[in-house]
Amino acid sequence: MVSANIIQIINNETDKRRREQLEKALQRERDFLSYISKKMCPKGKVYFVSCQVGKGPEGEDLRNWLGSIFPPETGISLPDTNVRWFYGDPITCSIEETR
Repeated sequence: MVSANIIQIINNETDKRRREQLEKALQRERDFLSYISKKMCPKGKVYFVSCQVGKGPEGEDLRNWLGSIFPPETGISLPDTNVRWFYGDPITCSIEETR
């Protein structure tokens, strides 16, 4: 029989490794977006077109996270509805501009 302590130790190690992987992935995303932010024109706009990416508390968290990367004058748009592309433009979406 495996003791509860051993199971907890295994779970903690797995959680620790998974957390480290997620932190590295998040840092890669931050580095990429920081690179983009340095190449943008002043008062540029960024559109993240993915269905409902700006909806609810998770959307607000994402908006805040992106706001910590891009300069304050950058317009960040996140749709809170379903979206689709039409000749290079997102349509059937309500894009909420922030800032």
